[in-house]
Amino acid sequence: MTLAHGTDRLESARLVLRRIAPVDLPFFTRIHALPEVAQNLHPAGRPRSPEETAAWLQYPLASYEQLALGYLAVLRKEDGALIGRCGLMDLVVESAPPEHGTRRGWSGAKRRPPASR
Repeated sequence: MTLAHGTDRLESARLVLRRIAPVDLPFFTRIHALPEVAQNLHPAGRPRSPEETAAWLQYPLASYEQLALGYLAVLRKEDGALIGRCGLMDLVVESAPPEHGTRRGWSGAKRRPPASR
């Protein structure tokens, strides 16, 4: 999810959504360091260092340009406070050609060949 070209924000009665910007780094550094937040955001479920968060911030910024897709900053409309992020990012999914069936690591089981008729 991102904003259409020429659109700088989406608004509801209580929220404003806008593209993440470099000025948001202190907020994301703070929340990425919280264990209760990190367990749902970081692949390893651990807090990110300030350097890891700075590197992470570059990803949505580049994604806006390359894919027209990326997270959006969520601001509380009444006071403009940045309160989180939402949206979609690209996801690389490994896949196997259909003749290989389901990957063992995903299901824990080998695929059996179809029964002969």
